[in-house]
Formats: sequence, structure tokens, C-alpha cells
Amino acid sequence: MFRYVLCGLLLGCATGKAVAQEGTFGIDLRFFDEKRGSLSKPLPLPYGGGFLLVDAKWATKYTDKDDVTYRAWIRSETGDFASANAPKGKDETGVTAWRQYLCIPPVKAGGTSGVRIRLACDYRRADLSSFPLAGKSVLLPEALPLKGGVHRFTFCVQRIRPGAEPETATKEFEIEIRGDESQPVFSGIADFQVFQRKSKTQGDLAFFVVTPGTVEVSATVKSGEKSLVTAAATVSATNRRVVLPDVPVGGPCTVEISAGDKSAKFENVFVGDLWILGGQSNAVGCGYDQSLGRKPMPGVNGLSPRYGICQWRPAKDGFFEQTVGPWVAAAQEFTQATKVPVGLMGHAVGGRPG
Repeated sequence: MFRYVLCGLLLGCATGKAVAQEGTFGIDLRFFDEKRGSLSKPLPLPYGGGFLLVDAKWATKYTDKDDVTYRAWIRSETGDFASANAPKGKDETGVTAWRQYLCIPPVKAGGTSGVRIRLACDYRRADLSSFPLAGKSVLLPEALPLKGGVHRFTFCVQRIRPGAEPETATKEFEIEIRGDESQPVFSGIADFQVFQRKSKTQGDLAFFVVTPGTVEVSATVKSGEKSLVTAAATVSATNRRVVLPDVPVGGPCTVEISAGDKSAKFENVFVGDLWILGGQSNAVGCGYDQSLGRKPMPGVNGLSPRYGICQWRPAKDGFFEQTVGPWVAAAQEFTQATKVPVGLMGHAVGGRPG
């Protein structure tokens, strides 16, 4: 999978009264590849996979004592895309587009000088809740992987101050998609993923297969060389979901999937309990010396930001917001006592005084 960081440097700060128009301050975009460093143009992304990381940085004369807040989003006027979390509609500048918003807590944030947005081009299943706009969320439609070719997006940042019109910076960029669109795309399953059990002893493993036509899919869950559960299904544009039923609680397991001429293997998959880490500062954790925290243990994994990506991996203190807190210790003690794996899902956001 290709991974890039798209770096945006917002040049200049407006002084005096802000102007309510795009282009109040400029954005210089660069593309960063983990191996090649900063690039003037991104390498092509593969069909059905890959992502961009959008890092925006800017200078600010404000501090967190100033009543300044920010909005940031990516928009596409040409089509829906997997990481878009708002349906087609007008954004804050009046442009009608599909949009992906970054959740920035509405607190005094004048000292903020950068944000990160992940843009994915693969698959989004239908009926996921949207980003709350005007206090309301709606269900999003299905978004198919972006087709081969060049796709144009706009990266936007808006700075808001009381008594002044918002200052908005925008910059267009292009993504090229390459690959065989006739090949199936697997979604909803990953290495180190923990699936929620449905009873004390069993759970279902579900994933999606995206294909332009109809394809026969077979899947097997293995523990070592022993097959635990096997399933077969016919997948089409109206039925993309495949379920491996009644998988025993525990793990690690290997899931092998075959669809047409394409096959894939996912390692260290578990069935257990999902814990949602919600709240503010106490939920995030308050310690920063990770050497004092818990190390990874089999059966306790986390869905955590890595390069701005929610990615399953073994959980240790520091996996979520680089802090030491109670969650990993509690999950490890629970798993040792019950033999039930735990998947930690970090959603807490630390607050700052208003």
C-alpha cells in the first residue's frame, strides 16, 4: 500500500478585519513519501487502496488565550470518495461538493498551527453516519473505489474570529489512480482486527467484497493449520457483504479469502469485545512517559491514529494519543482473567479550559 503525506504550508496571516472570501491566505502543497521524502507530485495510488495524508501548517500570531477557532476539510466537486464524511452539499464557502471534515474541538485554539486530514480512495459502505453539520447527522450512501484516472480535490482551512468574517484558504490538488478495476477489492477486515462477539463463545466475522460484476467468494478462518469456519457466497453490486458465522471467541486466527482470481490473507484476527474509549482528558490519559506503561500482549489490540490513520495494531501504552492511561492495563488484566480478546477504539478528546 502506498502512503504519502500531503503537506500544506499556509503562508501569511491576515491582519485587521478578515475578508469573507477564498484565497485570503495561500497554501503551498508538497507531497511526502516515507521513503522518498518531499515530492512536488504524488506517486499514483493503486485502485481500491492507498491513501493520502494531508498535513497543513501555518503561522499564527494568536495564542490559545485568544478566541480563535478553525475548520478544515477536503472537498471534491466531481464525485464521492471513501473518506468523505458529509454528503454532497454546499460547504462553508458556498461550493457544492462531497466533503470530508476534520473534527476540531470548538475551543479557544488560536495557537493551533497545523492539522492533519486523511483522504482515502477505497470503499465506504452505505449507511454510515455523517459528520454532524448544524447539529445533525445523516446516513451516507455507498462510495465505490475511485476509478482509474486523475481526480481533483480542494484542501480548505478556515480561521474564525468573533466579529469578523471567516478567513479561508484553499488549494487544488490531483490524485491519479492506477490499477485493474476488474479485480475485487476487500474491505472491512485487517491484520490485528478484533471483531465483537455475539455470545459468550462465538462471534461473526463480516467483510465486504467490491466487484463490478458477480463473483464467487470463499473464505476460511484458521487457527494454525486447523480450519475453524468456512463460508462461500455470491457477491454482486447489490450484495457485497460476506459473513463467516460462529467463529470461536479467541485468536489469533488467519482469514483467507478468495474471489475470482484474487486472494488475500489477514493475520492475527481475533473475536472478543470492543471497548470504546470515550470522554475527555482522563479518558485520553495524562502520563507521557511511555516507558512506565504496559507493553503489547497477544489478544489486546487497538484501533489508533498512525500517520493520522485509524489502523489496527497491538496495543501498548502510548498507542492512543501518545499518553499513558488505564485502558491498556485494564484490557490486559481482563483478557488474562477471561481469555476474551479486547479491541480498544480510541475516541476520547482532551479538552482545554474555555
